[in-house]
Amino acid sequence: MQAHLMDIVALHQEVNVPALVSSGAVKPLLELVISGNDGSQIHAASTLATIASAKTEYQDMMVAEGVIGPLVKLLFKKINPL
Repeated sequence: MQAHLMDIVALHQEVNVPALVSSGAVKPLLELVISGNDGSQIHAASTLATIASAKTEYQDMMVAEGVIGPLVKLLFKKINPL
């Protein structure tokens, strides 16, 4: 549920994205992408995408945090769930 709320907060008010980043939300969102249930994984990935689209510096930070691998793994899991 928290991932869903962060997703809404990030999507509907652009000013909330820097607040999410400065509060350290990227790491918990990444953890949800890695080990959350299906719903939390989807919302966490969506929130990370919203954050990444806000600023290039956020993209660089997220790459440094290691989000690419888990997001790609999640994508393939959802495409080919076997």
